[in-house]
Amino acid sequence: MSSRSSRRCGTRDVTESQRVAEGGSGAHTLAKPPSIIIACRNQWPLTRRLLESLRANTNLSRCEVIAVDNGSEDETKAELATFTWLRVIRNDANPGFVRGNNAGIAAAAKQNDLLLLNNDVVIEQKDWLERLQECAYAEERNGIVGCRLRLTDGRLLQSRASCSRARTSSATSSMTSAH
Repeated sequence: MSSRSSRRCGTRDVTESQRVAEGGSGAHTLAKPPSIIIACRNQWPLTRRLLESLRANTNLSRCEVIAVDNGSEDETKAELATFTWLRVIRNDANPGFVRGNNAGIAAAAKQNDLLLLNNDVVIEQKDWLERLQECAYAEERNGIVGCRLRLTDGRLLQSRASCSRARTSSATSSMTSAH
């Protein structure tokens, strides 16, 4: 990205020169350490692909990575143990995707940001985590951020969704698509 280009982050345009000035572009310090939670059940080839892409494209030195194994019956259980940088929570039975994520959230460090990753994701961008956190903290009203999802053929699946913390008890949300 050149210094003249910009990207949309929440409701704030951020130019590359602003990002560098604010500590971004490699020198960026994460606002809070993130806890990355991955719920999985069987499907070891998908989980391995995610973990390999996570390791290759993420500075894990300040991250806590938690895999929640929801009663896998394939090689997932044994293979997860070989990833020494990964904390594994094992459920003997499958409590379901939501309860598996909740187990990971409960085990995460309380002061950390939470990031839920599906095990069929492939991470391709080196600064993905920093950019997600940058967007999350760009506006006080941001409560949750997500990433651009692409299908294997490159088509955009989802471009942006936002959920804002409202000053009242109700939350607002919107979904837009990129062109």
